[in-house]
Amino acid sequence: MKDYKITKTSPFRPGNRVNPDDFVGHEKLITDMIKRASPLLDGEITNYYLVGNRGMGKTSVSYYFSNILEKKYNILPIYISNEGVSDLDTLIVQIVETILNKISDKKWFNKITSFFGENIESVGFMNLSFKLKPKDDDYIDALVRHFDKFIKDIIDTIEDYNGLLIIIDDVNGLSQKADFANWFRRIYHQLTFEYSGEIPLGFILTSFPEILTQLQKHNESFARLFNHFDLTYLNLNDVEKFYKDKFHSVGISVNHDVLELISTYTYGLPLLMQEIGDNIYWLCDKSKRVDMSLALTGIKEANKRTYTKYLNPIVIDKNYQKILDIIIKNIDENDLTSFDIEDFEDKLTNEEKTVLKAFLYMALDEEVITRINQTNKYKFKNPLYTTYLKINQL
Repeated sequence: MKDYKITKTSPFRPGNRVNPDDFVGHEKLITDMIKRASPLLDGEITNYYLVGNRGMGKTSVSYYFSNILEKKYNILPIYISNEGVSDLDTLIVQIVETILNKISDKKWFNKITSFFGENIESVGFMNLSFKLKPKDDDYIDALVRHFDKFIKDIIDTIEDYNGLLIIIDDVNGLSQKADFANWFRRIYHQLTFEYSGEIPLGFILTSFPEILTQLQKHNESFARLFNHFDLTYLNLNDVEKFYKDKFHSVGISVNHDVLELISTYTYGLPLLMQEIGDNIYWLCDKSKRVDMSLALTGIKEANKRTYTKYLNPIVIDKNYQKILDIIIKNIDENDLTSFDIEDFEDKLTNEEKTVLKAFLYMALDEEVITRINQTNKYKFKNPLYTTYLKINQL
């Protein structure tokens, strides 16, 4: 057998949250979030809601912010990856199990597990993880209803920390019914009414923009409970600096023209930045320099991977290619997602209008696009559709 060896590691992390040391951009947003954390330190519930399209860095911002609170202010972060979860009971079980496994090595762990009695069990090798396993069918329901008392007991018991931060990353599925919005508002008011000044607790929720709108429809007061932050596209200077630093860290040089090219085709998207950087890195092989040809190849390869990982095949359907080209030329460059068919419909032939109608019908049905307030304006649900189509024209 050939002697295969792992000889190097990419400095880029496509598909993963960014380590705090590698975080780039969003400086003002992070500063504003930190400013608004003072009530948490004073024993008051402090809620954050991060909205942004896919690939905008919501998870990385949450992780970076929580790392600051943990290292500088001794706040215990609890991270819940909630993708695909649509019911409240499952969310609460996730929160409880994550807390138990996060603190399992603490001296006061037994005090917390005593709350659950026989309703938890240790699982895995050497009993290294814990799982909620209720003996009573009503146990989870009671935990949901009395979550305020449970979380207050937890905060009172975590002796080594000054507070608790619960990150619920991706509440998209929880917007399908009113349960979550109503529960969160109720728990928030119960905690603030009963334990004002005694409960250093923070929540971070993340979702797509339209999900927050849906949650607000379920409960008009829901959105008032949060400090709101919109994740916008990274600026060109931050992206260029990121690429320059990352390639330099592994001894690869990139001149200004190449930096400008790869930064331009990143379109300010953190997700795409990692994908492009990673593909260019592996193309370098033994080379210590990124030239224009290699950069273009890396951009195109990253675009193919982006399609495979994240996008609906409708964007490569030959029947819609001409219409998609027209739509992309008329896209709103400020958000990379919106287009108004009134901007170009009168320039289409009758045949093209028929294809446009078919595309809109199919794309709406497959949730590739959404209609804006019953107008002729539409938006792609994911800006990666736009970037894919733009890069595909190279």
